[in-house]
Amino acid sequence: FTWDAASAFSNPYALFGRGRPNTLVINQGYVAKLSGDPREDLITDGDAFYGGATIGDGGFFWTVNTAPSPLISYTELKFIEAEALVRTGSAAAAQTAFVAAVQSSMDYMGVAAADAATYIGNLPDISALSPTAAVEAIMNQSYIALYGQAELEVWVNYRRTGFPALTPNPNGVKGNNPSGVIPRRITYPQNERTTNAESLAAAVANQGANNNLDVPLWAFK
Repeated sequence: FTWDAASAFSNPYALFGRGRPNTLVINQGYVAKLSGDPREDLITDGDAFYGGATIGDGGFFWTVNTAPSPLISYTELKFIEAEALVRTGSAAAAQTAFVAAVQSSMDYMGVAAADAATYIGNLPDISALSPTAAVEAIMNQSYIALYGQAELEVWVNYRRTGFPALTPNPNGVKGNNPSGVIPRRITYPQNERTTNAESLAAAVANQGANNNLDVPLWAFK
């Protein structure tokens, strides 16, 4: 989905950054994963702020007015393919898809060919790894590459695989997350409680006896 330079039709991240400066922040763990990555300067200024006070004008790839919003990208498809091939025992083909996924991310963001080649040359050869380690490598790279375009998919990947290895915020509010883990689900909204209470109670009982953020979805148990 393409956006326009005019503010009325520009990328929502850019609009948010100008309207609520210094409130959208990049996790330090993600910033650390960008060390040595040629995409780093296209994503963050290194101080963990999402472009600081002017993310709409700071030149970051995903936060300018005209930044695209892919519904599903070739990059994401290649990561899905790589994981599927790992899980079906096609290690060599999985490595080819894995490299293609990272390369397509570099190409899409306009990274210089030489810089992309150097980075990709240092990627692990997932065909030589155990299936679990190979999936972890894929999830680590998709976590980086899908930033700004498929955050929900990254969350789904984390919930179903446990990768990347993320650390919960120790200062996070735990009212609906008593165990303090990275949230496993979205709670049912208030309108379900007020207009559909009987069905809601049955659904909650089936899924874990409460409506907290730390109860895994049935699909990921």
